[in-house]
Amino acid sequence: MMFGLGIGLNTIVLILSIFTVFPDVANSPNVKNILCLIIIVAQVFSILVGNLYQKSIDRAWFDEKVGKPKSEVIKELAPYKHDSVLGAREEMRQGLVALTSVFMVCCIYWGFMTGDALKFVAVVCVVAIAFIYADYVTHNSFYTKRYDEKFIKEGETPNSARGLARIYRHEYAHLGFKRFACRRGYNSLSSYNNPQAGLQDKCIRCILFSKIDAIKNPEIYYGAVIMFFNIFLILPNAADKAIENILPVSIDVAEKALPYILVAVNVVFAVINIVSMALYERKSKFIAAVANALSVKGTIENRYDLYKDIKKEHDFKLMRARGIYVFNSITIDKGEDLDKYLDAQASDEDRRNESIIGNGVNRMEYLKYRMLFIHRFHTNFQRFIHTVILSYIALACILLDLKIDLITIGVIFAIISVLVLLFAIFILPNIGRCRIKKQCQILNQGNE
Repeated sequence: MMFGLGIGLNTIVLILSIFTVFPDVANSPNVKNILCLIIIVAQVFSILVGNLYQKSIDRAWFDEKVGKPKSEVIKELAPYKHDSVLGAREEMRQGLVALTSVFMVCCIYWGFMTGDALKFVAVVCVVAIAFIYADYVTHNSFYTKRYDEKFIKEGETPNSARGLARIYRHEYAHLGFKRFACRRGYNSLSSYNNPQAGLQDKCIRCILFSKIDAIKNPEIYYGAVIMFFNIFLILPNAADKAIENILPVSIDVAEKALPYILVAVNVVFAVINIVSMALYERKSKFIAAVANALSVKGTIENRYDLYKDIKKEHDFKLMRARGIYVFNSITIDKGEDLDKYLDAQASDEDRRNESIIGNGVNRMEYLKYRMLFIHRFHTNFQRFIHTVILSYIALACILLDLKIDLITIGVIFAIISVLVLLFAIFILPNIGRCRIKKQCQILNQGNE
């Protein structure tokens, strides 16, 4: 019922949006404003119905089948404790979210009062970029220095690059950080051929948790942003002022384009809501399956089968990198040496595995369960894509605000796009490589 009602409300939004471009409606401000108000009300109800639909799905898959609410289930599945390194990161992230939210509210108020939409959008994009890197840089420095601190003498200063080298040194000795030349070797590290206990199952647990932890439903935020645009566009004189600031064309041309912009925005709203409702049950079903597999009733075979399923998905490399990071971070948080921990926790099957390498000290290193330098590329690439998108939007707003003509803007973006592509191919995969490689050489020589 809720699903059908949600589809109906989004269909109404689409139909009414199309009506706003009809000449009779477009030439009648009162009629157009009434239609826009109806669209906004329909969008509000669409978001509410979507939320109720999600709750009904959650009750069916979690409250009734698992016996606990979804939020509680995910919280209990976390392999790390609240007071751990990863728990501290979650707390810091909540603080950043609160601080960013307050700043965003101030920006929205400023945007409404000034009508300067270009500066508003540019500032919001810059704040979003700052949030992404404030979270990453501080945590990266924290856990790497913490790991290095375990091995240095009293009075020495922990070093982030050396901490990473202690994690990656066996990968460097075995594969040399050669992503293309050793592609077959790197690909083999993600292949678990048979269900087995020990390190493999522990690592799979963390990968599965990382997958469900990454499943988000941000559609309500997208809907709220689109409603904001709709409200802004029907405010007296607000649209004219914004268009005058944004588009380097005459007001008459801009006003003719405005109804089509409104239709495009509402089409995006409707499509997002319909797709999210259609996919939500599948997401909940997967989370419930992982919850059952990670519970005491779950088996190694269940977890292995789920791992094979996510291996087919496009984001597998990213999820695997995050999962192994969680697995290794738990060990680092305990103050343990990754080498000794992996060797002590290994099963007989682990010891017979082809990916085990020796370092001449009668110890085995398990690259299948270690954080790898190549994982940095998978995680950095996602941040890079978000940064590029937000930077493009911010730059476009700044250039338009400076009244630069569209041809010049196109040339600037073409040049920047070439530079971005070159950066993504040649620099992004190798960030920090020289510093870490040098530290790996020093550490490996000291352990020969």
